Amino acid sequence: MAVDINITGQYKVNGVPIGGASNPSVITLSVLGGTPVTGTLLNTISQSLIIPANTFTPEGMLEFLVRYRKTGSAGTVTCRVYLNTSPTLTGATQIGGYVNGSSSLFFQGIRTGRVKSNVLTTWPSAANALLDYAASSGTKTSVTFNTSVDNYLLFTVQLFNAADSMTVNIARAVIYS
Repeated sequence: MAVDINITGQYKVNGVPIGGASNPSVITLSVLGGTPVTGTLLNTISQSLIIPANTFTPEGMLEFLVRYRKTGSAGTVTCRVYLNTSPTLTGATQIGGYVNGSSSLFFQGIRTGRVKSNVLTTWPSAANALLDYAASSGTKTSVTFNTSVDNYLLFTVQLFNAADSMTVNIARAVIYS
């Protein structure tokens, strides 16, 4: 692991600055809970978080944490995370996903991605895990991430039995830069 120090005295590990009062910093946090998804089999946004324009100047790391809670065990559910410049699924790009078992009632996902030159690179979006430390043979997901505009993390739920219900209880985005 390469450790650098620049002329202002800021340490870097693999080119990413560490330390200082602003590292890490919570960008946005929701503990009120998202919209419950129930009675539909459509991929539906339960919670969204905004990453304001110019949060990254120009690079850093983005980490998000999400906790889902399910009621009922009639079927499986797919949890996905998308990135978009508006709080809608229209034009959104998937950056994470997980199929939750029918009997699993709680689920937490944590992902860390690198922001560099208006590109967000994360663990493979198709991997059936929202955890960066799971084993995968997939390639990284790289998506456009224009740091000069607002970006949204969209946490969705797709039920496979309308009798179940699932919601995002907690969602958080953190910047390391």
